[in-house]
Amino acid sequence: MPRLVCQSFVDAADVLGSDAACHIDTRDEQTAQDAGDAASDIVYALTGGLYTGICTVTRRPVHRDICRDPGTEHLISNWSDYYSQDVIPMPYNLISVEEVIIDGVTLDPSEYRVFDGRFLARSDGGDWPRTNRLWLDSTEEHTFELVIKFGTPPDWLAIASATEIAVKLLVDDAGGGSYLRNITSASVQGASVQIDKAAASMAAAGMPMTQTLIGAFVNQGGHPAGAISPAFDEQWVLIEVSGPSGS
Repeated sequence: MPRLVCQSFVDAADVLGSDAACHIDTRDEQTAQDAGDAASDIVYALTGGLYTGICTVTRRPVHRDICRDPGTEHLISNWSDYYSQDVIPMPYNLISVEEVIIDGVTLDPSEYRVFDGRFLARSDGGDWPRTNRLWLDSTEEHTFELVIKFGTPPDWLAIASATEIAVKLLVDDAGGGSYLRNITSASVQGASVQIDKAAASMAAAGMPMTQTLIGAFVNQGGHPAGAISPAFDEQWVLIEVSGPSGS
């Protein structure tokens, strides 16, 4: 599976069915899929995180600081001042808010709305819950959970580049190269380092689609790698809870 993007941009059939597949010795679909996953992460790195695929995540909103106007008892923050009500910042590339669950009850979509494409608010103008007990299952009282969909799908050039890079990884792997094996065998942090190294190598490899991608989207050849994390530095932070009580 990919380490940086939410979805692989190409699958084994895309890689093995490409025009350059004649250069690939292996017909193993799992190895080809591993190459497609790694190539998708490399495209993410080469474009500075421009393409992520479509991400669907479950998060628990937690309010970090409470401040109320003593005259109105309304919450005071930069965003609530601007929108005249309590809002929760969403990822900048938000696609949709799939579910809002409060005290185990899923709200009807008519009960919330999104301002400016990324600020979630209650339709009645009220405040969001200030209690969110992360150790409880989301079906319990005093819990607050969101399911959100966000991201940027790859365009044709990103897909073509990922296919080209996947073939290059497979050819190099057959010749004793280590990029593919290092990426797939490393832990998340180690994989990020290997992806960044591979991106630098691919940027200098002279592959036509990849060079076009770099010329179109990358300033001065930069290719930072990073992790997708929809968390924010305002009053609200979105927390991932693993296990029975969360995603």
